[in-house]
Amino acid sequence: MDEISWRTTRLLGSDGNVIIVPNNQLSSSTLINYSKPADYFQFPIVVTLDSDVPTDKALRILLTAAVEASPKFSPAGAPPPAVSIQAITLQGIDYRINVYPRFKTRSLARDWLQQRVLCHLAHAGLAPARVRQDVYEAGSFATAEAGTIDLAAILGRQDVFRDLDRFSRQLLADAAIRRQWPADTLLMEGGDIADTLFLVIEGLLTAGEWRKKPGGPSPSARPDKVLGPGTLINATAMLAGGTCDVTLRTRSPVLLYEMGWPALETLFQQRPEYARCISRRVAEQLAGEIAEGDSRAYSRYGTGKAEALSAMVFKNLQRSLAHIELAQA
Repeated sequence: MDEISWRTTRLLGSDGNVIIVPNNQLSSSTLINYSKPADYFQFPIVVTLDSDVPTDKALRILLTAAVEASPKFSPAGAPPPAVSIQAITLQGIDYRINVYPRFKTRSLARDWLQQRVLCHLAHAGLAPARVRQDVYEAGSFATAEAGTIDLAAILGRQDVFRDLDRFSRQLLADAAIRRQWPADTLLMEGGDIADTLFLVIEGLLTAGEWRKKPGGPSPSARPDKVLGPGTLINATAMLAGGTCDVTLRTRSPVLLYEMGWPALETLFQQRPEYARCISRRVAEQLAGEIAEGDSRAYSRYGTGKAEALSAMVFKNLQRSLAHIELAQA
């Protein structure tokens, strides 16, 4: 509200425009205060998914997206996000996502929540429902499985595997191991030997920065980062021959794929020429971390130059896969 006079009230809209309302209309209208008694309010967003998507999977994915998005706009003390089935329609099933932003951040809440919903759905092989017309042959009602995950495509979006062609990425995808973990499961301890890559498809994980306690070898973990769908974890540590820099724990139920040395062996047995490409990509990531002031990475490898780091990564691949003749160029 900007100003109240005897005859009118001037309101300042969220778009910056001034709205002039006669007081007689204002006094006869129902007013909603979105800032009292709490400084947040329930803000619903409806997402429609095809009816062939299992409801438990849809609820899980949408809730995870809302949990990841909420810290950006919800004030301290606000209720946690919630997801429920609102309606069953001819187009699909309407899911209502309730979040709790401040009134002035409602536009941010709408935008950021929808961005995270689309991201989580895409990595699970899903998309919002669209108007469609299905044609069936007589006696046949088979439909394609909803939520088919194109793991090779997701691998292609990772910097480390960006140079691999579709066939090579499919080799890795076929060798990957699918895992599902409940919430609050410890997947990796900081300081352990890095021998597995994790590619997150559904859910959230917490990565706690790991450091040795002064005067002893015991690690201390401080949760500081939330990792969601599409995140490749442990790649530089494993491929460069290091140890895990974080303690990894599931924050929600999680679906991920694991790739250890057997998966990389499957790739390099048929495509040994990609060893150099992957080494360069890992070296670029390490050089970037060192340039940003990561003293641990520098102390571990002793250089910040990408060319020297690439040679070190390649030597680690040769050592770990000694029975395979990796391409030198």
